Amino acid sequence: MPKHLDQVRAEPERPVTLFDRDAAILIGLLATVEGELRAGDASPRLVRRLSNDATRYGLLGADGGQDDLAGVLIDMNQRLRVARGEYDGVP
Repeated sequence: MPKHLDQVRAEPERPVTLFDRDAAILIGLLATVEGELRAGDASPRLVRRLSNDATRYGLLGADGGQDDLAGVLIDMNQRLRVARGEYDGVP
């Protein structure tokens, strides 16, 4: 399997997109992290990092808690599923 840099070098004019398997793994990862947040098992460092990133990109309000962050991950997961073509339209 070609690495990302190899793909860019081979076809510099072609936009590099996610492989379907990339999206599938990211969907699973988001679901796993969302579950860890809901169960209260996510490390404080991970929660802080994700919260900061989600806030910086406007996905989470400054006063958002772990449940709000879990909701952000669910929304991201749904967008990935739509992009992957798992739904006929936006759910």
